Amino acid sequence: MNYENKNMSISYKRTIIIALLLILLVFTGYFCWKNFWQKNVISFQNEEARQASEIDVEISKKTESEAEEPQQNNVEEISESAAQKTEEKPQVEKQVEKAAENYEMALSLNENLIECIYSLGNIFWESENYDKMVKLYKKAINRYPTNSKAHFELGKAYYKQLKVGDAIAEFKKVINLDSNHREVYFELGKLYLDNGMLEESAQTLEKAVKITPELGEAHFLLGKAYEGMNEKEKSTQAFKKAKGQMEENYEILLKVGADYLEKEAYEDALRELEKASKFAEAASTVYFLLGKTYRGLGRNEDAIKAFEKADEMMEKE
Repeated sequence: MNYENKNMSISYKRTIIIALLLILLVFTGYFCWKNFWQKNVISFQNEEARQASEIDVEISKKTESEAEEPQQNNVEEISESAAQKTEEKPQVEKQVEKAAENYEMALSLNENLIECIYSLGNIFWESENYDKMVKLYKKAINRYPTNSKAHFELGKAYYKQLKVGDAIAEFKKVINLDSNHREVYFELGKLYLDNGMLEESAQTLEKAVKITPELGEAHFLLGKAYEGMNEKEKSTQAFKKAKGQMEENYEILLKVGADYLEKEAYEDALRELEKASKFAEAASTVYFLLGKTYRGLGRNEDAIKAFEKADEMMEKE
């Protein structure tokens, strides 16, 4: 009996050892396979990188070779490109028309799509189709009578049609609906100024610069309104604020320079007037003011040259 138990014990141990050996072989095989696979993948990636590098070199050589071809080819390419752009223009117009048709179709199915109304209105504005723009926003206002944006856009379209009274009425409705509207005071002030209504323009543009002080063009128009009213000091202050908010402008530089000259701040006047003289629209006035500025600085030779330039330009004007 003991002998049988002993044999069974030996057989059991042998089975365990064989099982452990098998497990060890499986793990060894797995790690060998994994190492082999990684090496092959890296090798494959390196080969891809090498081929890509060779392709880049070939492309670079081809580009250099094309750059060395006669410039006649470039001229032909430019001509072809220009012709293509000329052909593309009607295509763009067709795309705009198609977009307008799509928006109109959407609105025919659901008139409550206010964003579609705005988008279609922008298309009409950009294509200068103000009649359709007016019809669109009048219809929108019938449905949304308190929509300030619809009234504002309608006012803009009316003004483009030179319907000044209708435009003013729409802009005033916008103000009643939204007293802090960021654009309406500028547009209404500009309309007043264009039509010689200086006091109304100044009052409206004062509100515009209060709401949007960073809007240089509003300061500029306010300066022009005050200038028309012979409010010189207010005009100059507005022009100076405009100068700090917008790109350099011949008219602003001229007016600010003239103000410095009147106050005998010759260095400041010279700085502004010399900038003004570099603009294409520079006229005899700027050279006359430069002459006075140079004379104030004691630069008599420069003053004579500036006065002569002013006389020369006056004969051509």
